[in-house]
Amino acid sequence: MLTRFLFAFIALTLASSTRFIARKWNIGYFVGGLVYGIYNEICFEFCWTYSDQLKPMVWRDVPLVVVLGWSIYTALALSISDLLVKKFEIKSLWIRKSFDVLLFVAIGSPIEVLMSFLGFWHYNMLIQGMMWMQIFGYCFVGVLVSCAGRSFQALLDRRVAGSHEKI
Repeated sequence: MLTRFLFAFIALTLASSTRFIARKWNIGYFVGGLVYGIYNEICFEFCWTYSDQLKPMVWRDVPLVVVLGWSIYTALALSISDLLVKKFEIKSLWIRKSFDVLLFVAIGSPIEVLMSFLGFWHYNMLIQGMMWMQIFGYCFVGVLVSCAGRSFQALLDRRVAGSHEKI
């Protein structure tokens, strides 16, 4: 029970931090991470086993907190990336995308290692527990969630901009 309250507190703190950093709710960033999280956790469920401490589950052995975790730290990484790009006036698309990936790795990898170490999940394949594989995986996933999150956010921004023009 304490675990659920702790995760809820951490999730609310990180989500609020995302809002504070971005100065607005970038819902598209959350949606991009959520879509990836649902896809990844359900399609690759056989790769890891989650502890019952992470209940409730959204699908067999897939905890709600894990799916929402993808959403929250995708939004956090992309919001921090936006802040850095704006602060340093970076124009290069490659550098901007690199910030997305590096921040996603910097946020996701420690969480992955900590949660595994604390026994909230274990890997069903030995190679998944190796640090180099986790960093490589997070780099790859960072590209995917960056593209997904930014695409969803662009759709929402265009829709909001379009609704203001009609007024």
